[in-house]
Amino acid sequence: MRSGGTGGFEHINNHPEKRKQVSRISSETGKGIVRHVPTAEEREASKQRNLRMKELGIGPFSQDAIAKANLNRIAPNLTGSKNGSYGTKFYYNLATKEKKRFKANDVIPEGWVGSVDYFESKKKTYWYNNGFKSFLLKVGDPKTEQSGLVKGRL
Repeated sequence: MRSGGTGGFEHINNHPEKRKQVSRISSETGKGIVRHVPTAEEREASKQRNLRMKELGIGPFSQDAIAKANLNRIAPNLTGSKNGSYGTKFYYNLATKEKKRFKANDVIPEGWVGSVDYFESKKKTYWYNNGFKSFLLKVGDPKTEQSGLVKGRL
């Protein structure tokens, strides 16, 4: 905890000896630990135990466990064409930076583009920094080209 609500690692980063100590301790921590790989007998015993639990209806195969698992499943009446978002597509307004769903038969207003066009427009941009402020510039934009801020001529 630090004053002002900010955190940091200056107590380690600003002291080379402390940094070496932390590095040495963290590298030694995982040494000598071997992961257990089950043998064929252990795998078979586990399989038989699961079959017995299934026959008896206990553990993960009990009625309570099955009912709880069924609650977590997606309801079949919300899939496919029964889903409220079925047949819709996201469109983006580049000017207002809004995102909205439109159905396939809706008329798309001026200034709204589909997701493919939106992400393609993002690819054609790059950052320019004039030393005081950073700008996101769009390749092929006449205003950008008039000011001489075209990629390769920075």
